Amino acid sequence: YPRTSLGNNLSDLAKQLPDLVFELVAELVASGDRNSYWIAYRACRNLVKKEPIKVMNLLKIDEYRYKKRVYRRSEYQRD
Repeated sequence: YPRTSLGNNLSDLAKQLPDLVFELVAELVASGDRNSYWIAYRACRNLVKKEPIKVMNLLKIDEYRYKKRVYRRSEYQRD
């Protein structure tokens, strides 16, 4: 379970150093590796609460799900 652990640790780190974690997430996504992407997705659990559009842009998605909470791009887009 190393990738779960790494994702959790990055998520915790995001509370104190969000800019650093955003940079790491961007690198993980850019790698093109599905395991790296999974870690990046997990790392964004705390970031998505404050900056959902930035997270969805980084992850190249329109919806972010974690447990029962769903963040949809359409809920944050302005006309």
